[in-house]
Amino acid sequence: MRLLLLLVAVLFGYNANAQIEVLTVLNPKPESKYIVGFGAMLKFGVPVLEKADEINIEVGVKFIPEIEYPDSYGIAYVPVKLGYRYTLDRSGTGFYAEPQLGYSVYGARSYQNMDGADVDEIIKGPISGLSFGYLFPSEKIVQLDLSLRYENVFYKQGSVHTIGLRLSSHFRFKNRDY
Repeated sequence: MRLLLLLVAVLFGYNANAQIEVLTVLNPKPESKYIVGFGAMLKFGVPVLEKADEINIEVGVKFIPEIEYPDSYGIAYVPVKLGYRYTLDRSGTGFYAEPQLGYSVYGARSYQNMDGADVDEIIKGPISGLSFGYLFPSEKIVQLDLSLRYENVFYKQGSVHTIGLRLSSHFRFKNRDY
C-alpha cells in the first residue's frame, strides 16, 4: 500500500522536492544528550486552489546521534507524511505554513540507561508536524524553499520531539499553469 501511494504521487505529482534538514531533539531521555542530526526527504505534491497551495506526500529518513557515543547510540526513523502547504499571501510563493500528519514506518532509539545497560526502543507510530517557511520565486524549473519545522513522533515507550531547519529544491514535472 505504501509503495502504491508513492507511485501514485510520482506519476501524478506536479512537483518533486529533494530536501535536507539539520535537526535536534527537544526532549532527550535524562541519560541521553544528542548532537545535531540530519535528515533527507523526498516530497511529491499537487497544487490546489488556484496554484496557491499544495497537497503533498513526503518520505524520508532522519538520524540524530548521541554526543558520547555517536557511532553506537542515537535516534533514527523513517517517516511517511501527508501535508498541506498554505501560502499566506495566496500567490504560491512567499511565507507559508504546512501542517503534516503521518506514520513512522520504522525507527529506533538506542541509548545507555543509568545502570549502564543498552536500551533499544522501536520508534513506530503516528507523527505530527508543522513547518513555517519561505518559498522563493521560481527560477525556470528549480525553486528553493527554506523552513523551520517542529515534529513529534509518538511510539509505545514515549515520544520524540524535534526541531529542524530545512532546505528544499523543487523540481517541476509539469507547469503549474492549468
